[in-house]
Amino acid sequence: MQRWCVPSIFQSLGKRQNAPEPHGRPEKLQRVSGVWYMELSRVKPGETIVPMKPKSEIQSRAQPQVESTLNASQATPPKIKVDESKAPAVDLHNARAVVEAYVALALAGDAAKAAALSKNALADPKHIAVIPEFLNVQRLKIQTVHINDPTKPSRALATSEAVKLDEDHKQPDGQRDGFMVFILESRDGNWFVIDVDFQSESGSEKELKRFLEANLDSVDLPPQR
Repeated sequence: MQRWCVPSIFQSLGKRQNAPEPHGRPEKLQRVSGVWYMELSRVKPGETIVPMKPKSEIQSRAQPQVESTLNASQATPPKIKVDESKAPAVDLHNARAVVEAYVALALAGDAAKAAALSKNALADPKHIAVIPEFLNVQRLKIQTVHINDPTKPSRALATSEAVKLDEDHKQPDGQRDGFMVFILESRDGNWFVIDVDFQSESGSEKELKRFLEANLDSVDLPPQR
């Protein structure tokens, strides 16, 4: 077996300058001390020399890589990533869970997520952003939540604990003490806040009484534990 030096992959693989002409069949490439060598085996006179197939790593690297392009009709469409950051983990089938989450998010200044739990004008984050300003509290407890009909729920009324409005947001008559009243509506089985109002104690009681009289089958949803 004879060994022939290969100075560069960009030069002919077979002989070195001033080296004798090899009479043999190439077997494989081997790198020794940073220099590539090609091993040749002696062949008998008259035997056909079969060209060497490029199997070495360095030869495969020298060959251009062709990347196929898929036809647009055959290409797999990219997956659309849905940003779920605006969809809070709330049981939308529970009116109390929705109004409590709405209030907590609004007071925390997360108007975008609160808007996902509301409809109509209340879905506008600008309207939600003013709630922390005139309430000036970090938390607000929801005392009662009534739904109109447990078998076919479509409307709900919720009232908060007593609140005191900020001095800059008091009512025209100077009223600052009262309750927050929330109206919810069920759409396709999911509850959304559709109206928020500030009422005096007597005003909130009238709202609840009117709701109960109009919905004789209404039930009160207890706080979640």
